[in-house]
Amino acid sequence: MQFKRDSLETPQQFKDRIESNNPYQVGIAELLDYDTDRLHYKIKITWTDSIPLQFPCNTFYIEADHQLAKNLSSENKKQPVFAKLTVKNDTITVTHMDFAELKHYTLLEEHIKSASHEIKFETVSVDSQGKIIKREVCTALQYSDDLGDDVQLEMIHIQAGTFMMGSPNTERDRFDNETLRQVNVSSFYMGKYPVTQKQWQAVMGNNPSCFKGDKLPVENVSWIDAMQFCKKLSEKTGKKYRLPTEAEWEYACRSTTTTPFHFGETITPEIANYNGSYPYGNSVSGNYREKTVDVGTFPPNPFGLYDMHGNVCEWCLDIYTDFYNQKQDMAISNCLSCENLFIVINGLIHQLYSHDSHHDDFNIVDFNIENRTSGRVIRGSSWRSYARRCRSSYRDEASPSYRYDNLGFRLVMSTL
Repeated sequence: MQFKRDSLETPQQFKDRIESNNPYQVGIAELLDYDTDRLHYKIKITWTDSIPLQFPCNTFYIEADHQLAKNLSSENKKQPVFAKLTVKNDTITVTHMDFAELKHYTLLEEHIKSASHEIKFETVSVDSQGKIIKREVCTALQYSDDLGDDVQLEMIHIQAGTFMMGSPNTERDRFDNETLRQVNVSSFYMGKYPVTQKQWQAVMGNNPSCFKGDKLPVENVSWIDAMQFCKKLSEKTGKKYRLPTEAEWEYACRSTTTTPFHFGETITPEIANYNGSYPYGNSVSGNYREKTVDVGTFPPNPFGLYDMHGNVCEWCLDIYTDFYNQKQDMAISNCLSCENLFIVINGLIHQLYSHDSHHDDFNIVDFNIENRTSGRVIRGSSWRSYARRCRSSYRDEASPSYRYDNLGFRLVMSTL
């Protein structure tokens, strides 16, 4: 379960509220080591279902530092304990986080919300033949980050929600790796457009793209390149930028729709940049541009995001598996007083419990950049793609070092 501070709450009110939440529980793991002198815990953790996000194995070890272990062992069981998590190879290290540091996250969130403004845009819906049958004006909250030299990075606020990820068996031309399942997603900010060449140049000082143009999406970048961009951008702005998880990407793409495309039952070259020679469903073949086009050329989806179908494929954070990571149950030892443990991961607060009566998903949104061999998830589609591969649920993967002229990425900004 993820806890987020309401914009109207003071830090103390937030602290009081999370103390009173009904517990979400996780399973029990084996306590491997407990040093009573240093109050050091080392616990074996096993995910009980498929391989979890971004990790090459499903058994891990968690280490709590001295201060955290001391707080967890204190007699004041109702006092919440905050910690932050890092991952390297097969060890998860959890370190103490004082409330002053937590307050930094909340103040950053307040700044982002206060600096956001409402925008209006028009969306379109099509029938099964690709004819526009509806136009609707929608609104969204937009935050802009100044990258210098008059370069702006526009981020759209995506509200939390629940959706059906994947595709039903009845969807035309679906693939077997699009297993349908229900997913809960916390709120986040996502790039209004794929990262452009001008934005890449402002952060990295070069331009690897095959097609050149300031407003064209950057392409010919690997997952490793994209991660380095996120790192430098975060350092430059003081905010937490990263790639989207696969679930975040599809949730944002669908934007409350359940049809194969957020436009409706099909797609046409008049509303997206893809290989129009290969249509979908009852639509007819059309223009194939054979190159990228400026971001924002075509209508956005109902969340206010552009180019979610076509132009460039987009890297995601996750390591690819044939089937979605349906459960990431985190087991933690009953020997810890984890009823009051809250872990901050990329700006999201997760609460852990030590009882065995219920299993709940524990979503870790982090990455192990040292694992450079496992394939990474690619979502979306490109100017090269057939319409079938432009569907919201379509999944692909490639080596993290792979580069091509149809492969770029979009950003997510995490806030508490």
